[in-house]
Amino acid sequence: MGFVRQIRWKWLLGIFKLKRLVDRLYGVRQLDFKEKVIFIRTSTLREYETRARSVAKEPDTVAWIKKNAALNSVLYDIGANVGAYSLIAGSLGMDVYAFEPTDYNVASLGMNIRLNNLDKRISIIACALGAEPAVVTFPLLDTSAGSSQGVYLGSAVRAQHSARIPISLLDHVRVTFNLPEPTAMKIDVDGGEVDVLVGAAKTLSLPSLRSVLVESSNENKSRIVSLMEGHGFVLAGEVRMDAKTVNLLFDRV
Repeated sequence: MGFVRQIRWKWLLGIFKLKRLVDRLYGVRQLDFKEKVIFIRTSTLREYETRARSVAKEPDTVAWIKKNAALNSVLYDIGANVGAYSLIAGSLGMDVYAFEPTDYNVASLGMNIRLNNLDKRISIIACALGAEPAVVTFPLLDTSAGSSQGVYLGSAVRAQHSARIPISLLDHVRVTFNLPEPTAMKIDVDGGEVDVLVGAAKTLSLPSLRSVLVESSNENKSRIVSLMEGHGFVLAGEVRMDAKTVNLLFDRV
């Protein structure tokens, strides 16, 4: 091995040793869920600082999951991101179907499932949900794992990157893949919640589905309440997330 190549080899070896050290110190963080030991892969700062602190971020969402984690319960987690809430639900014994369309979040979601040995509890459905089936080019404002700058913000948004992503109706996905009927459903899709609900009309009418949690923009709130009431649900509570969004909790009458 020549002198220059030896120097390059040693330099790269040092870089990868440093990378392994950083991965050991910051590559995995325990989720702030006291009832179970759950770990989150943290390849980005957002995962480390935000996703691993998901209980503090949304305590009411976690309380809702715990309330619905009964025997033989099934959660559809629509907009699962890297899976913090799917992991909590799975650790409490729920069968979870985690819907996430972005490849960078799907990669982290899969690693988090395996990291916590929840392969038999959590299934990934890697597509977007909407009101009509299509393959659409979406802008990607942020392609780092844990990002919530999702695909539902609209094709008019300018971004450096984009992706061709399939959209399906939840009703079609449930039948096509013979998914079990949900007992609870969480929807967090950054602006696409109305389209998701429109494409889930038959699923929302299932008697097995007892509770639905929807993150809504202020603009979509009245439409969502009307849609849910049409399927036999009542607005049981709401939690203000920020100036623009609110979590709406619906229970079947």
